[in-house]
This record gives sequence, structure tokens and C-alpha cells, in this order.
Amino acid sequence: MAGIVQVALALHSGYDQVRWNFMEPYGYINTTPLKGYPNPCNNPFWGGYRWTPKSYTSANYAATTAKLRSPFSNHAFIALRVDNNPLNSLVLDATSGPHLGDERLSQYLTNAIDITTNYYAQFHTRYGTVNDINPSQNGITSLQPLTSASTSFQPAATETRDMSSVEETLDRAKVENSDPPRFTRVHYNSLQRSVVQKLSIDLATQNVEPSEYGSRSYWRLGGEAGVVEVELVIAESHEVAVDAMRQVLSCISAPLDIIFPSNAGLGQRSLSGVGGRGYILFVRDNAFVTIQGLGSSEALKGAATLVDEFLKAAEVDGGGRVDGPIFRGGVPSDQPPRKVTLGEIFEVVVPVDDAGWMEASTDIGMVQLVGIDRERATFKFHAAGEGSTEIVLVFIHGETMKTTSTKVAIEILPGKEESPMLEV
Repeated sequence: MAGIVQVALALHSGYDQVRWNFMEPYGYINTTPLKGYPNPCNNPFWGGYRWTPKSYTSANYAATTAKLRSPFSNHAFIALRVDNNPLNSLVLDATSGPHLGDERLSQYLTNAIDITTNYYAQFHTRYGTVNDINPSQNGITSLQPLTSASTSFQPAATETRDMSSVEETLDRAKVENSDPPRFTRVHYNSLQRSVVQKLSIDLATQNVEPSEYGSRSYWRLGGEAGVVEVELVIAESHEVAVDAMRQVLSCISAPLDIIFPSNAGLGQRSLSGVGGRGYILFVRDNAFVTIQGLGSSEALKGAATLVDEFLKAAEVDGGGRVDGPIFRGGVPSDQPPRKVTLGEIFEVVVPVDDAGWMEASTDIGMVQLVGIDRERATFKFHAAGEGSTEIVLVFIHGETMKTTSTKVAIEILPGKEESPMLEV
């Protein structure tokens, strides 16, 4: 919706004051009719496997709650600046209710976001504030919405555009006379330190998680020199890294030839974007990198070039083999189903070497992730529903970012009583 509004406002005489605002976290929405759906709604993703099937549901979590109320993990909306104070911007947003440009930013947040529900405390999340708004993502939204750890790396369903323009843009992104694709060891921690030192700005936020393409890391660096956001996807192959780039392009609402008018000359494929503080996308070997921010296109290109050169220096000879987390004592997926009883708190221990990060994906209606002890590679779960299911465990190497995964079969036997979700 924000993309449609943004394109429509391109005809507005004050288009240079239009800002695409990306907010993460966002939160649970106040009851409102949604665009194209006239009934009251405070549960925008009703009908999903983990969400209650009704558009309107109880505002608060209770011990008897079987299906959950859904939030917006992140959200994009349009703000029209009227003066030098961003708080006075007028907001246009059709997704979380009709907001027609007659509300200041603070009024919009109050009217749109439910800050009273106990879901935040129950699941250790929070609602967004004005400080969580990033005004620099001009037409691009995150493909890895913030979700609970138990489902963080499941692919998000995303509506895509006409793919012919995407393929044309990918073809235009090819770098002439580029090096042939190889594999990069990444050297994640050294790369991050180099970027921080080169830009002389502090690392404010870091998040590493599995994704449908491999592993994904996000850095937000901020300081007097400006704000820089770096997203690094390390895939299993060059082709998969290109697929990650393809997916980003498919989710951009504006015409791609206008948004990306030039090739950045990095890696094997690259694009340089316009608008705001700019952004650069490029693929080097099995890595897909997005960088945006900084005060000038020259500074942004310098930061992207630093990352590209670092990945190139870490390239691997000999067939592209890079180290990944290694299981000790056998692979858990080879074991028979683990039998637990309804309501039981149980642990899954997976001896593994060289895992910098680890996550678990479950059917939240049957198994609830309670916690992860990363030092002991121990996952603690709660058996919340009867039946057979699988837990997917994913481990990310601390330096190469290569992922290793395994499945653990679980059979949950009847217990003495119902077992609602725990407070964690």
C-alpha cells in the first residue's frame, strides 16, 4: 500500500518532501477496518496457522488462548514533510486503517498502534515508537520481518511484481569483465570491525538469523557521520545469492529503471539506487549485500567497495568448500522420534562445533520454544499440543556464516490436562 501511495504522490508538486518511513518494530493495531475489508480488525493476519481465524479477537492474551492475535512486525507508510520537524509530518497509510494525511506523526502512532495489550509483556516484545522509524528506505521494505525466534527463518509470503522487469534489471546489473563467481569465507567479525573502523561510526544494532537463502545478518551503524544499514545474505551458491537479489527487486513498487539507473560496478552484479540517502545492492560470489545510508553517494560507494573488496580477499580456492558448524556424536535427524508428554518441559542438546548463532523453528501450536543456551547448544521446549511434529534446528558458523540444519522428530503423548502456552 505504501508503494502505491508513493507512486501516486510522484505527481504531487511537493514530491521532494515525500518520505517512505519504515518502522520496526511496529506492533498490534487498534481496531479498525482494513483496506478492502470493511469489518472491524485488530488481527490483520487472521487465518494463518498460528493466528486466530477471526479478524477481530480479544485484545489481551489469556492462559486459555489457543490461537494468537497477530501483530505487524514491521510496517511502511508515507509521511509528507511540512516543515523541518519530522514529528509534524502528515501521514498517509491504508494498511493499518484509513489515515488520509490529516494526522501528524505522533497522532498517527497513537491512533494506529495498540500500546495497552498484554501481548508485549507475554512474548517479550514491544510496540514501536517514533525512534524506531527509518526514513531512508525509499521504496524497499525488509524481506525478514521480525518474528519470534521459533519462526524467524520461515520464508515470508510476499506478493511480487511482473518478473520481466526484474529479469531485465538483473541483466542490467551484470558487471562487465567481472571476476568469475567463487566462494567467500566472509570472515564475518573481521569484516564488521573493518566497516566500523573505516566509517568511524559505532555499531548500534546487530541481528543474525537463518533465512530461506542461507544466513542473514543486519547491522545498523550510527554516529555523527550518519546512519548506515548493511544487510548481508550468505547463500549456498552464487545462483542462490542472485535469487536473493531477485526477490528484493520483485518487492520494489516503483519502476526499477528509475529506482536503479546505474550499475555500481561491484562484485558480479550490482545496482546503485537513487532517492533519500541512496542504496547499493550487489552480489559477490555467494554473498548478496545491501547497503544504504550515509550523507553522499560517494561515501556510500566507498562503504560498499570496502565490503566487496573484503569478500573478494576472503575467496576460497579448491571447489568452494567453506567451513560450517559440525555436529559431534551423530546427526539428530537420524534418531527415532523423541517421546514427551503434554505439558512437559524438555531439552534437546545438539553437540556442535563452530556455531556462532543458532535458532529453532517449531509448529507453535504443538511445541513452544522456551529458551536457547547457546554455550551448551541446548534448546528448551514446552509440549503444548498432542501429536507428531518436527523441530528444525539451524546453526550458523561464526565466521563463514554457512548454515547447517537438522530435524528432530517429536511425539507428544496425552497428558493429564490441557497445556496452554507458557509465559517466557
